[in-house]
Amino acid sequence: MKSFRILVMLSFVLLSACASMHQAPTSASWDKFHSETIAQRDAGKLTPLQAQLDLWSKYREMFGEDATMNGFYAYSVKLMSSVEAGKLSLEDAQALIDARENEISTRKIAEMKRDQSFDAYGNPP
Repeated sequence: MKSFRILVMLSFVLLSACASMHQAPTSASWDKFHSETIAQRDAGKLTPLQAQLDLWSKYREMFGEDATMNGFYAYSVKLMSSVEAGKLSLEDAQALIDARENEISTRKIAEMKRDQSFDAYGNPP
């Protein structure tokens, strides 16, 4: 499970880099913020919902508006709201969030590969 989380985190970092079209902060700064936020959540210093809202806010601050990621974070906030209401366990919600994050990363990587296979005029090689 730990290696899966590492894979998801690396995929998210790649996705974050892809989503950034303007001033791109280092992935290290996002990784650090993400890790610290999750650690605070796990230590009980932040609620699951507040941690997710903080991640969403910081993502927009660092990478700008992104419709795909806004959808992802809206979904994750809804799941964490269900955790706080006692309708879903934190583990189940996090598994759903990780799966969605992985799905988005996979799609973004495929889009990057597709885009790289065309020249500046949109012609295939």
